Amino acid sequence: MRTERYYPFTAFFRDYSAKELNALKSFLASEKFVKFIDLAIGLKKIEILARIGKWDEGQQLAESKLIVAESIRDKSSQSKCLSMIAEFNWDRSAYEDALIYCNTVLELAQEANNKKIVIKVLGNIGGIYNSKGNYDMGLEKYKQVLNMVRKIGDHQNEGKALGNIGITYYLKGEYDSALKYLNEGLKILQERGDKINEGMGFGSIGAIYEERGEYKKALEYHSKALKMFQELGSTDNEAIWLGNIGNIYLNIGNYKRAEKCFGKALEGAKKTGDRWTEGINLGNMGKLYYEKGVLDLAINYFQQALGLAKKLGEKRSEAIWLKEIGEVYRIKGLYEQALKYYNQALKIYGGINKKFKCATLMDIGVLYFEKEEYEIAENYLVNAVKLAEETKDIATKAIVLFYLGASRAAREKTEKPLQLIYRGIRIAEKLENKKLMAEGYFVLGKAKALIDKRLEAEEILQKAHKLAKDINNKSLYDEIWRELKRIS
Repeated sequence: MRTERYYPFTAFFRDYSAKELNALKSFLASEKFVKFIDLAIGLKKIEILARIGKWDEGQQLAESKLIVAESIRDKSSQSKCLSMIAEFNWDRSAYEDALIYCNTVLELAQEANNKKIVIKVLGNIGGIYNSKGNYDMGLEKYKQVLNMVRKIGDHQNEGKALGNIGITYYLKGEYDSALKYLNEGLKILQERGDKINEGMGFGSIGAIYEERGEYKKALEYHSKALKMFQELGSTDNEAIWLGNIGNIYLNIGNYKRAEKCFGKALEGAKKTGDRWTEGINLGNMGKLYYEKGVLDLAINYFQQALGLAKKLGEKRSEAIWLKEIGEVYRIKGLYEQALKYYNQALKIYGGINKKFKCATLMDIGVLYFEKEEYEIAENYLVNAVKLAEETKDIATKAIVLFYLGASRAAREKTEKPLQLIYRGIRIAEKLENKKLMAEGYFVLGKAKALIDKRLEAEEILQKAHKLAKDINNKSLYDEIWRELKRIS
């Protein structure tokens, strides 16, 4: 019977000459080797800090290790440190700094002809442009990646690139193109057995159906993603998708299930130390209580989410929760408080992301519409329309047109401006977005009532009410019902 022979570690050196062995021993005792080991440990620690949301500490460590990598001319570690610094800046919404670091890594990778790193960095640059709301530049970078990976036959990254292009079209509001690319990418990822990104693909398709008000299909795809992450033991993604499913239940008015999903997501995020997902689901809890009309509790949750975003230095989330708090104060009729929070949100993120600026200007316009200060409302809404056209945010443009038409009709006491609302409704129909259509008819009904066309208003509101019921959007359904009762 054959037996295996095991050698002590020193046997590894048996084939080396004395000269080679001395050179190796000299290297192992050198300062360069000590720095090399220090770098390897440091890079692993940076990854952990990134995962648990300690971005400031992670960036400080990455910057110190970058100096070490430069001192020993370790270009691979230089690229890794620069990439992590770029990602920390991206996480904190410091997009211009993130782009500077990414472009430095890109230059190093191109000099070394390292196509793998070039592909990864171009993808990150595309993601940063998307975060800025510059979707055309995002598409350009992702299409560069797609062309590169197809040339070298890298099918796995081809699937990812197609998915990223699909997500960008989703952000642009071009849902048919988004579904085309996402399904094409999903097919490749399934063939390659890439389960994590397959799950992401299911989730992205679910997000499109959710945006279109097709909640049954959205739930189907998000549930597929959740099941896949649970089977893989991906607890961080499991927490994220529990929150996504909770939002669907929130939209259809199933508050009990929504709360259960958000609670589980919070528990999972705390367990893994994922403070970003924890913050998102604190905010989701705020949205739940906002929809239930428990406004003080909603503010409490939004404030918790806001506090966590500030600790993380995550400007995007900070601005979102400020905006949400503003929304609650608007609903409570505390307009000065609402404006204070809206303006804080604009100051933090409005100059970074035009899409966010557009949505916030629209909210302020709606506030002044409710105050019956129509000229001020229209100034904000006109600026919001311009930004929606500039960013090609078709869905937001439709909502702005609804309120711009209603405001002008109320001010002029004439039906002619209602053509703007009908334009918005046609956009919603083209997008096949039933939720948006319901919102359009709701605002049209309110506008008709404001110019004393009450019978027509009631008929239109009934149509909006039916659409909201068809898609099981309880909060919108209830809001339309209250307006119907008010004008009856």
